[in-house]
Amino acid sequence: MFGRFKLVLLVASTMLSSACAFAADVPKVSTSDSSRVLTAEEVEKLLGQKNVGYAEHYQAARFFESKGLTDQAIDHYKMAIADAHAQANAYKHLAQVYLSTLHPEKADATVKDGVKRFPDDFGLRLTAGFVYHNEHKLEDALAMYKKAISLRPDNKDIQLATADVLTDLGKPQEALPYADKVIASGHASDFAYFEKAKILVALGRRADALEPLAHNFASNPFNYKSGRLYSSLLFTQKKHAQALEVCLCLLPFTVGPDMDEIKTMVLGCLANMQTADVLAKAKSAENKISDAKHKAILHFALGDVYDKANHPDEAMAQYRAGLVFNPKFGRGYLRLGEDLEAKKDLKGAAENYEKAFQFSPSDKEIVSRREKLKNSGK
Repeated sequence: MFGRFKLVLLVASTMLSSACAFAADVPKVSTSDSSRVLTAEEVEKLLGQKNVGYAEHYQAARFFESKGLTDQAIDHYKMAIADAHAQANAYKHLAQVYLSTLHPEKADATVKDGVKRFPDDFGLRLTAGFVYHNEHKLEDALAMYKKAISLRPDNKDIQLATADVLTDLGKPQEALPYADKVIASGHASDFAYFEKAKILVALGRRADALEPLAHNFASNPFNYKSGRLYSSLLFTQKKHAQALEVCLCLLPFTVGPDMDEIKTMVLGCLANMQTADVLAKAKSAENKISDAKHKAILHFALGDVYDKANHPDEAMAQYRAGLVFNPKFGRGYLRLGEDLEAKKDLKGAAENYEKAFQFSPSDKEIVSRREKLKNSGK
């Protein structure tokens, strides 16, 4: 057993609670149009006309937004909504750009004006609810969503948005029928199943929440939000082997704090499993990954977890497995060399440091390890 079990339980409960917290999982409102985005030449021609109005500014704004030029997009959306012939789409896009650039107060003012001008536009009501939800104005968001439902009662997006805000309002029992309705309609998105799982967790029905999350894992084992919640639930219910496979599928596609969190979960799973069972789950996760790059990351990351648990033999086996898929990864040889050096296999360590240097000659840690071992033999 590797110990650190209490730490992993804490991480699992934190992951579980944060997965159900406000704002992290608010459904994104689609403001896409069916028409294509114009080219730069077409936009230049439009804006060069004598009479430039709503349509021209709106198309220019869409072009700039698609290129990530948010300041120019905002300018043209503002000119579009100032036109006497403005339409609701400009308000929706402008609000979304303001949210993406961290100006929620401007997004709020935009949807407020837009709803006054277009009170019966479904998309604008949905966007307004999304803006208010992000601002934690939950009652205002719910009012907007319910108005949108009255306009399109069978729209799946609004059903899920309403379920989400009701859950955040502490009313999961009211939220559940909305998620169930979407799933029962057929061809529901992964988000619908994730939303149902969140609601079930909020209702205290954690065992029941496994079913919709298992659906998502089968559909897409690399869905981070769903997998994160799924692995936490599995872990807290002592289904360690299943939790490990979910974590190992997520591990190659995370970075920074997210990867550290998943590694801690992996560590807790290893503490409760035999090595042969771990290897079987690692192979299963590897088989789900299509490209060699991410297969390699899976093994390197698992090797790192084994090293943190002071199991160098298992760690080295994982580094070697990773190098099969990415034989030019310098730091893979570095970690393998470090473990060999710790086990007093100085020849093997030197060989791996040389390979590490061959592929990553500018890596300071590799250079330092290589030179230190060389000098120690003098």
